[in-house]
Amino acid sequence: MRRYAVEDVLTGGKSLDPYTHIWIFDACFTYETTQLIAARLANSPSVRVLVSCRPPDYWEFPGLTERMSVVSKLKFHSSGGPEFTCHIYNITD
Repeated sequence: MRRYAVEDVLTGGKSLDPYTHIWIFDACFTYETTQLIAARLANSPSVRVLVSCRPPDYWEFPGLTERMSVVSKLKFHSSGGPEFTCHIYNITD
């Protein structure tokens, strides 16, 4: 059984199943890229937690937005770089 996986979210299929927790460093992704990822998340009933650098309004997507809620935020620094805010989302059925 795999404990984690690295996958290309844009070419890896229509869903992220069977994964339950997704961490994505998406601070530099375009809106179009985020929408492609959102489509996969909307088709992934197994995903329960998403950690993202993007605020809730950036994740607006039919079938996903109404299932997401921010449960926490934390700030972090990249190696010698700027400060980012990470949003931790709970995703329900």
